Amino acid sequence: MQRRLNLSCQLFMKKIFAVILVFLFVLPSCKKEKSNADALLGSWRLIEFYNDSLQVPRPVDANRDFIITFENTNTFAGQTFRNIFSEGSYTLSNTNQLRFGSYNTTKIAEDAWGNSFNTVLISCILQSVSPCTPSIIHIENGKLTVTTPFHDTLLL
Repeated sequence: MQRRLNLSCQLFMKKIFAVILVFLFVLPSCKKEKSNADALLGSWRLIEFYNDSLQVPRPVDANRDFIITFENTNTFAGQTFRNIFSEGSYTLSNTNQLRFGSYNTTKIAEDAWGNSFNTVLISCILQSVSPCTPSIIHIENGKLTVTTPFHDTLLL
């Protein structure tokens, strides 16, 4: 009887050990991925700008960062090298389709990056179709890429 009890106990312990091993390997792989909607939130600094795959050089007189901040209320604000923009709206659909809505801005003459960025913000307004073709975003390794239907690309 004692031997039978020891065998039962050993089998039970082996099963428990197997279950624990499964949990140790399965649980870390269940880590929730951050969605693009969540990853988009926060401030982004413009690093590079491309038009038709050609890099537009950073203006030499740029004396501050070019920033856009996305809020969880589907609003955005920020600054170009020369102007401030605020009270902007955006929609993000299908996890990677971004449409910019209206926004307010100051009116100082922009440089090449500022003009190009404004073109990205009004890309929906420039289109003759409704709903407009959205910009496509891609977020990877802490970098945000926004590509418009007009072949403008922002790397933030």
